[in-house]
Amino acid sequence: MRFRYFNKTNYISLTDYSRKKVAVPVGKLYTPEDFNRLFKDLEAIREADGLISTVGDRVTYTLVSNGIIPDVAVIDGKERRAYVSLVDFSLFNKVIYVENKKGYINLALVELLKEEIKNRPILLYVRGEEDLVGFPIVMALPVGSCMLYGQPKRGIVFVKIDVGVKKLASSLIENY
Repeated sequence: MRFRYFNKTNYISLTDYSRKKVAVPVGKLYTPEDFNRLFKDLEAIREADGLISTVGDRVTYTLVSNGIIPDVAVIDGKERRAYVSLVDFSLFNKVIYVENKKGYINLALVELLKEEIKNRPILLYVRGEEDLVGFPIVMALPVGSCMLYGQPKRGIVFVKIDVGVKKLASSLIENY
């Protein structure tokens, strides 16, 4: 396992319109009762050469504890603002420490992800807030991949990365 510090930033903030759009879950919600189906859907992603990404400590932990190592995992060491240590760093080829201010998107992470994806599985450990790192993931990962993020007290949201999702992400940040 290798470590890297990435301190490049290119912050943008979302418009009020974009904030309202991202408040609504995009993708399919899997409740804990549906996790076996989720794991089968993730197997299908891998069989089709898609990449699996996670945003959040609990989501990443849930996959790892069920034998699925995400190609890209994004954590911040917090769960509901309390510090946690859920993810075993040794499961990843590379751990990259990055910055992402609360309420902002660090667009520099798009190029980082494109550059580092060859070293997968990789873990981005975010100083700040990891929630909006989903935007760089959608922009950087190839069509056919997926991104998972947590819906507190409900389950895991599965977002299939396709042309439509990429366009949506671009449209939400283009007016910064």
